Amino acid sequence: MNYHRSVEALNFLVIINNNRIEGFSSASNETNAEKIKNLFGSMAETSRTLNSDLEYKIKKHDGIPVKDVTGKGKLSGDREAMINSFKYNNRRRILKYTLLGENIILKA
Repeated sequence: MNYHRSVEALNFLVIINNNRIEGFSSASNETNAEKIKNLFGSMAETSRTLNSDLEYKIKKHDGIPVKDVTGKGKLSGDREAMINSFKYNNRRRILKYTLLGENIILKA
């Protein structure tokens, strides 16, 4: 049986999770707000766990899991505003820009 399309779809999910991990880890490192830091750290860990499951399924179908983070899902013009919201610990803005980043990832 040819699992090429399944492996391709699973690898796309790995790419999405890799971008999430990068974004959540960055957000966690940039804020001093402990609750936000813990939330983003937990979300990054959840994405790592999901990636492990996806990689297992990819290998089970004789595929090779991707390891890179593409440009998809990365914030561009709003990145500076997002970084500033982390620096000033503006929780509402941090969550707003995280949601924006998540929407960009899902549209990519």
